[in-house]
Amino acid sequence: MGKRTLPVGCLPRKLIIDLISQILEGHGYKRSMDYLPLTGHKDIYEFKRGEEKVMLTIDKRGEMHEEFILQGPDDLLDEVVLELTLRSTEPIYRSFLGTVMDEESLNQLLRRIEEDVRNLYKHRERADAAP
Repeated sequence: MGKRTLPVGCLPRKLIIDLISQILEGHGYKRSMDYLPLTGHKDIYEFKRGEEKVMLTIDKRGEMHEEFILQGPDDLLDEVVLELTLRSTEPIYRSFLGTVMDEESLNQLLRRIEEDVRNLYKHRERADAAP
């Protein structure tokens, strides 16, 4: 079971939770339980697929700072981080670049960015697997 701290403080909390839920549902996980204590300093979201579990913990470190921690199988966590990156940045690119680019060019650029990110991830994955 691996653990990743997600550097997503600049994104809205609801967006992060929704995107992670969608990504995990795409991998066959169902949101099973939310632990949201009123007095606690941590919120915990649990996702299950059979006996496998993935947990998202939001550690409220201060009034304006939250730390998002994802725990689960290492290979799945890498894929979730990759998907979260792509899905959370696309609207930003569309909003800003959409004002200076035509839609067809913007779509081509976004496809190239996604392909490059996925290829770099796969390349790193293969390099890590090499003896």
